[in-house]
Amino acid sequence: MREGLRKLFLENLGLKLISFLVAFSIWAFVKGTTVREMTLTVPVDITELPEGFVVSDVEPLLVTVRVRGLVHQVNKLKREAIQVVLPLKRVKEGENVFWIGPSFVRVPSGIEVVDVLPAQVKVKLYSIKGEDGK
Repeated sequence: MREGLRKLFLENLGLKLISFLVAFSIWAFVKGTTVREMTLTVPVDITELPEGFVVSDVEPLLVTVRVRGLVHQVNKLKREAIQVVLPLKRVKEGENVFWIGPSFVRVPSGIEVVDVLPAQVKVKLYSIKGEDGK
């Protein structure tokens, strides 16, 4: 019995080691190229606010961003690495409604934005200019 087990493990040892290394390499390659999705809640960052305006309310303050990428990249991803940037170039006093899509989200290279929810953000502004327009 012992001789049979010894023969089973030690016979063709080189071939068995090569087979193991090939199997391990295939496993590592497949694991490294697997795509994963992740959902993160991120604050909306208001930028490019025109002079003379003040933001009084942003609704919602947080949006949910779904991203996709290779497993090793997504697993290392932190909330701080994702920015939802809302430029307020053309606004009016009162309530402004903006549609947010993947193009408004900044992510590290190799990461793809799949979805942003809610897709609509309301920003209320008021003017701080005086009656004379200054």
